[in-house]
Amino acid sequence: MFLIVLSYIILVCCFLGSSIDSLVLSYLKKHPYSKPREIADGLGFSIVTVRYSLLRLRERGLVVRTSKGYVARGYAAREPGAGEIPAPQEPGLKREIEDLKDRVSELEKTLEDVLENLSRLEKEVSELRVFVKALQGSGGVLRGRGDPFLDRLSQEKVMTISEARREASKSMGSLEYYVDKGYAVIVGDFVADKAFYEALLSRMPIRVEDINSLSA
Repeated sequence: MFLIVLSYIILVCCFLGSSIDSLVLSYLKKHPYSKPREIADGLGFSIVTVRYSLLRLRERGLVVRTSKGYVARGYAAREPGAGEIPAPQEPGLKREIEDLKDRVSELEKTLEDVLENLSRLEKEVSELRVFVKALQGSGGVLRGRGDPFLDRLSQEKVMTISEARREASKSMGSLEYYVDKGYAVIVGDFVADKAFYEALLSRMPIRVEDINSLSA
């Protein structure tokens, strides 16, 4: 979902950048030798937005930077006062600028929402990592992660039920926990490693009932 939102934002940024560049270029054609601050004040954009736009236009070869300011390429000054900012903007241009400002505001709001969601997601992932690390460190859920009872049962394969309960109490506190999780199986008065028990059954043609009755 975040990739879709970010892709959308990138497309919108490209569109807005193109629109802003067009307005800046149009402004320079009417007001040659303007400084970035003058362009920003004239169009109502931030100075940073205007500077980025001028950089893009220069890379495309559409504007030239001079000692007096920026000018659209190919412009020839006709009057000495051509560089001054005259007359107010045309109504159509004003509407276009206002629409563009609204789009920029919407984009900024979308970016804020995305960053907020990303920040919350990073926090949740961080908390989950801490939880998983603590869970693994306890050694009581995953086999082979340092659980004293599982380590001993894996080595000895079979223990008396009283001994198994005593060892289990040192780890998760209950032998039934390991039985429920499928790590151990109770056979009469003994507790066997589940994997060892199943492997033994697969090799011996004897019923489970018969094995349980051996201790009777």
